[in-house]
Amino acid sequence: MLGPLLGCGSSDRPVRGLWTGAARVEGSPPTRVTLDGEARCLLLRHRQSDLRVRVEGTAPGGTLTARAFEADREASRLLASASLSLPGGEFRGELRFSRSELGEASWVSLVFDRAGLTFEALEPIENTAVRRLVVFGMDGMSWRLLDPLLKAGRLPHMAALVRAGVAGTLLSIKPTLSPVVWTTIASGHGPKDHGISDFVDEERHLVNSTQVRTKRIWELLSEHSPATLGVVGWFVTWPVEPVAGYMLSDRSRPWKLTQNRRPLSFHPPTLQDPFEAVDRARRERYFAESARFTSLPLDPEWRTKLAEGSPERERMDALERRFLRVYVRDSTYADAGLSLYRAFAPDLLLLYFRGVDHAQHAYWFARAPQESVTPIDEADRRYFGGLIESYYVYLDEVVGRYRAAAPQGTSFMIVSDHGFRSFKRQHGGEPRSVAHHELEGVYIASGPPFRKGRRGEQLSVLDLGPLWLHLAGLPAARDMPGKVPLSILSSSRRERTRIASYGRRQGRAESRSTEEDADLLEQFKALGYVGE
Repeated sequence: MLGPLLGCGSSDRPVRGLWTGAARVEGSPPTRVTLDGEARCLLLRHRQSDLRVRVEGTAPGGTLTARAFEADREASRLLASASLSLPGGEFRGELRFSRSELGEASWVSLVFDRAGLTFEALEPIENTAVRRLVVFGMDGMSWRLLDPLLKAGRLPHMAALVRAGVAGTLLSIKPTLSPVVWTTIASGHGPKDHGISDFVDEERHLVNSTQVRTKRIWELLSEHSPATLGVVGWFVTWPVEPVAGYMLSDRSRPWKLTQNRRPLSFHPPTLQDPFEAVDRARRERYFAESARFTSLPLDPEWRTKLAEGSPERERMDALERRFLRVYVRDSTYADAGLSLYRAFAPDLLLLYFRGVDHAQHAYWFARAPQESVTPIDEADRRYFGGLIESYYVYLDEVVGRYRAAAPQGTSFMIVSDHGFRSFKRQHGGEPRSVAHHELEGVYIASGPPFRKGRRGEQLSVLDLGPLWLHLAGLPAARDMPGKVPLSILSSSRRERTRIASYGRRQGRAESRSTEEDADLLEQFKALGYVGE
């Protein structure tokens, strides 16, 4: 049975890895792991270097032996063994495995069989100089709300990134549809090249990763760099790809769970069980937590207590379909992603959060009644007027948790695929206000590679792929239309000479559907993204 997701962030004595078997864990993040028998520790490694594992703890005298198994595939095989002499009592040392022994395995499972052994530190130490970067993809985040919230002091963690870094407008492309723009951001290519042009394909199935024609940043770094990677919830990542790290696809968390195994949603597949343990905990807590976003009376038994057709039931039904489901989704990815980050500490982590966009589509009318040309129900304004701003505050707290967990020297970026504003349109002969996308989105970049304390130039979503390649020490390609934005970087080094192309993705593009797609389609239809 799989144990909990484990790991410690910026502690001087981190206990890394995902532990299974006869391991007793203390603390969250753990401060101690005690073995009662055979236990396994799953570790993520740089494929282009030796693996040294620093260990500290207490044990009876004798020998500590670790057997390293390849864990990238279901049929794991023994790669190497390493031993450490134990004097009895406290110990400190290293377990060493050479690159020639481990080969190209990204995932290594260390097997220990020593009852009474206690680890107070276990951390991979590898000889690489890869920059660490965490990217928060915030769908629909807008300076129209971000600026006043920063000035009001309600977003302390984002404000700290702005003060210590560079921030500006990120210009989107058309159509400003999430699958299109987030694929553009990750690939550095526009929709005519990458092939994603809508939420659904010609067969009215949700678009999927087999239909992406260009390589995205996680594929490029897996193929051409020693970097380790984490990708959490990013649009159009189902089915998952065998990257040099882990991937939780955008379909890892259906609203209506089935009993099916979903190996195409998790790389490596072993992450499904611990992810769903986090998901179960979130489902138990989300409804009570939702009171922070709305003053609407919340009762978990509303379906049986509220009369059909009543205003109260209609409000509750809309709140669940258009907001609460996406809050559960975002918070599950946030919590599971943080546990994985603490456990494996990848060099590049990309996380995607959908809730700002959904909240703004659903409740912009309530937060800005002065922008409406039609009357706003006073109860709606009272119940939902602060919901969007409260969600920005929630995401700021998420950013804070990742900052606290990150190793020293980690850089951070916040990017949005577009902004948001009110528009007046004709509807039935009368003007009506609606909230929708605008091209001007957000970027914030903070950390050693970035300039400090200034408002940056306007960038394009097409610039992010070339930028991330540059930070990883790789050249952009000439068939990428974006630039490397040197003006936001602290170093004045010139852009690397571009290569012609990184090539196209191999494999057959397939239109696919699963039974878990129905609730996602329902959410997208509720926001007007997908027609009937």
